[in-house]
Amino acid sequence: NEDTYVPPDLIKHSPGVAKVWCQIASGGAVSSPDYGVSSVSDISAGDAVINYTTAFSSVVYAGGGFSGNDSTDPAIMALAAFATGSVHVTSRKQSDGLRLDVLQTAVLFGDQ
Repeated sequence: NEDTYVPPDLIKHSPGVAKVWCQIASGGAVSSPDYGVSSVSDISAGDAVINYTTAFSSVVYAGGGFSGNDSTDPAIMALAAFATGSVHVTSRKQSDGLRLDVLQTAVLFGDQ
């Protein structure tokens, strides 16, 4: 209905609205601004865990992201180990698969 208005405090609960988004700097720090992120655990080079301020209702939710490149080799980002309160993020060189620290951007959608 085109006459229906959904206020911002309710639209945030829609599954089609991003619940978490952030950029992770190459050193593992979260770039500001971010949304829905309580912290990022820097595990090792190209390996981090994004922890959420509000958990998802199940481990079935969607996400995507991008990795920056180092000066010579494109990087590939992957989201894995989806948990209700976190997701594991890795970046690897396209040429040899070795993990590397580059800027990572992630966005996650689902029911919280």
